[in-house]
Amino acid sequence: MEKKMLVLNDELIKEAEKLMIRSGYKAKARTEKRNDYINKGIKYELKTGRELVAEIKEVLPNKWSEWLEQTHGYLCSGRDDMKRPTIDRRDSDDNYRLDNIDFLPFDEHIRKDKAIEITVYDTQNQSFNKYVTMTEASRILMCSVENISRYCGSNVLYKNRYLIQAEGDKVGKSNNKAERNQRMPVVLNVIMNEFDDDGNVVRTFPAQMKGEISFPMIEARRQPVY
Repeated sequence: MEKKMLVLNDELIKEAEKLMIRSGYKAKARTEKRNDYINKGIKYELKTGRELVAEIKEVLPNKWSEWLEQTHGYLCSGRDDMKRPTIDRRDSDDNYRLDNIDFLPFDEHIRKDKAIEITVYDTQNQSFNKYVTMTEASRILMCSVENISRYCGSNVLYKNRYLIQAEGDKVGKSNNKAERNQRMPVVLNVIMNEFDDDGNVVRTFPAQMKGEISFPMIEARRQPVY
């Protein structure tokens, strides 16, 4: 079937420019604020604002045409946010730069971004579970996919309990990957019992136990802090 030529008009072009500016700022913010991006050393090397739009139009005119097509689909959907065009990376472990960018509708971007096998370590139950996608993990932990993504690879416990790690090569192939400390100190709030010589509880008291987590295995070296 012959593809229809996209009819350009002021509304389409203005909307496309606005969406690209928005997506560029969001991508830049992810590299500066999200731990999974920071730990991989992913950088934003593109321009921002109207300079980004001008650069794409001039250097990558075919990609600008793709962006216009996706913007058209977004408008035809009634501005459904899941159909909004977004800036993606062909190599998800490398930087935002001209030779690595791709454009995807938001729903496709999410499916690609979350199709990562991860392991969730439960430090309270001293167990771990593997999940095929972040979506599956979010359903089990009863939280948003964004929270799973934010804590994945951050070396920070989610809800002071769950350590979330990506599996295999998805941990990060980037040449700019930051050095990561593979051991993380933790402090656990616990209730402790004191026993007499006969094994009877004589008192119960709250305490903190210092420990250390190493990856991919969990090792806790704990000593009470009164």
